[in-house]
Amino acid sequence: MRQKTVSRTSTFAWSPGQHAPLLATGTVAGAFDANFSNTCQLEIFDLNLTDKSPEAVEVSQPVGVVPSNARFNRLAWASPTIDRPYGMIAGGMENGELNLWDANAILSGSKDVLFSKQTNHSGPVRGLHFNPFQQNLLSSASSNGEVFIWDLGNMTKPYTPGTRSTKLDDITCVAWNNHVQHILATSSTTGYTVVWDLKSKREVLTLSYPGASVSITAIAWNPDNATQIITATEDDNSPVILVWDLRYAHAPEKTLAGHTKGILSLSWCQQDSELLLSAGKDCRSICWNPRSGEIIGELPPSSSWNFDIDWCPRNPDLLASASFDGKINIFSVQSTRDGDSASSSHVAQEVHDPFAPQVYQPQGTASTLSLKQPPKWLRRPVGASFGFGGKLAIFRNRPAPPLNLPPGTVAPVGAPTNIPSVTLVNVVTDSEIVQRATDLEHALEAKSLDQFCEIRTHSKTDTAEYWTILRALFEDNPREQLVQHLGFDKQDLINQVTAMTGSLSLGSSQRGSILGINALYSSSGLGLQPSESSTTIAPPVSLPASIRTKSLGSFHIYPSSGSDIDKKITRCVVAGDFDSAVNVCLYDNRLADALVLAICGGPELLERTQRAYFEKSAASKSYLRLLQSVVNGDLEDVVEHADLTDWQEVIVILCTFARPDEFGRLCEALGVRLE
Repeated sequence: MRQKTVSRTSTFAWSPGQHAPLLATGTVAGAFDANFSNTCQLEIFDLNLTDKSPEAVEVSQPVGVVPSNARFNRLAWASPTIDRPYGMIAGGMENGELNLWDANAILSGSKDVLFSKQTNHSGPVRGLHFNPFQQNLLSSASSNGEVFIWDLGNMTKPYTPGTRSTKLDDITCVAWNNHVQHILATSSTTGYTVVWDLKSKREVLTLSYPGASVSITAIAWNPDNATQIITATEDDNSPVILVWDLRYAHAPEKTLAGHTKGILSLSWCQQDSELLLSAGKDCRSICWNPRSGEIIGELPPSSSWNFDIDWCPRNPDLLASASFDGKINIFSVQSTRDGDSASSSHVAQEVHDPFAPQVYQPQGTASTLSLKQPPKWLRRPVGASFGFGGKLAIFRNRPAPPLNLPPGTVAPVGAPTNIPSVTLVNVVTDSEIVQRATDLEHALEAKSLDQFCEIRTHSKTDTAEYWTILRALFEDNPREQLVQHLGFDKQDLINQVTAMTGSLSLGSSQRGSILGINALYSSSGLGLQPSESSTTIAPPVSLPASIRTKSLGSFHIYPSSGSDIDKKITRCVVAGDFDSAVNVCLYDNRLADALVLAICGGPELLERTQRAYFEKSAASKSYLRLLQSVVNGDLEDVVEHADLTDWQEVIVILCTFARPDEFGRLCEALGVRLE
């Protein structure tokens, strides 16, 4: 995972240009190397990442060196411009100076490398940040709450974001908002973080660390959310990262706890907001998912404090971490090579050395970055998906055409590096299917699906009957048309029942028995009332839950063991002609069946009668099973358990009894079974 190592006790800054990554280092304030050297200098290193040999891991020779009269608290590297292809390097010094160097002049070996030296600050400059929208604007901050805004085009006099805040003392960090160019945040040793609005030239919001007053050492804005910011403290008693939503700034939105000692540096990946780095006094560098609050992984620990960490702005696969053990390590989130075996063995040799520096080992997490999902910059560059009618959609990210720039210059900030595009093409593999799809599209546009189905009914294929059924659905009364197509003519059924009961001399005495039954239940007002029209479809009647029985499994609507009377009654029930069904039952002395068919509901006496009857007879006669589903309004039982050889009868049952809101769903369920 470790790619390169620069043996320097220095703060650093990545080059933001589109060239090979460069690393600027400045001798850090407040620390000495092993030789107690007083040398202070700014160096630029070419990491040469293409050389993977073990000998090239250590980068010792800089490509540019500039001596300095003071040590560095902070470094910042501005994006390149036309006249400065490698940008500008700003240094915040411990003596209060703000120095700016031309990186191109340093790399070319020129002696005139210092662009500007400013001494307006009264204390050490610890905060530096170039505006991501206007690279000519630089914010700097130092002690006594001093915050200055510099215009690189005119360095004679800095601007201030507003009246000096009384809540700030020694400022530790400044950060521009990633979405609103006139919003700036500053943190201080007092425990306050102040948000400034440069348009109104005043502080607009103050974030207070909950509890005791502690030093806020690092802040960072969310790359995707303009109102979210994080702060970190160096307090060893509460080493946490606080996630704030400025819309509800009275308390932190989330707390990230994982360090065991104070946190000294933060870096939020600009290409993927779900990757956050933190470094602290516990010698650990942790990678977080700030959205979920979980620790994704951890870099190999160092032997001293990690005081600076940062993602490479142009290549987010790379990150760097600096520690007081005199090393700046460059890591890759994709590499699996273990480059820390030497340091691990060195630590093992010093385990029993009482004078060796204390080494903090991570607890509970592996020293590796193991991302659960690919980072956002590894999205698919090209892809395709088939659509309806032989359409193929292709997306790709084409490289942007080269800009006509002078030799040796790079593209300005914000210039597109790729152009996304989507292309639709026709892929014809079966011309007949394509023609059918085209005809269907035309029918949909012209709203002539009935004519489309009519044409298909005359085709000499096995699907002609299906198209006939579909054609019936476009009639004024589609249910009746579908019932007739499936061979159920209600008038013909009534004539058959009338002929049968008439030939068996069902006269007035039989009809009188019906009236007698009416009289039997007349006290409850539930007499048997014959239908005024035998063609009327009886609506389904729901029974109380206590009457409903459990599913009895699959059944045949026309069982082979059934008599002609059974089939006749079943056919009447299927067609919804309860009047004829009652006549047949009374003719065959099936009084209980007649009562259930005729009354289908009633008061307590009738409820008890129906319950006892269903418990004894429902499983023995198929038509009662069918009636039970109709009475209960449980047509799903018929759809799910009826034998598929009787699918036509099932459709007729749905057309007869199903409510409009459940008809489509039940037909779909039957279709799934038929598949």
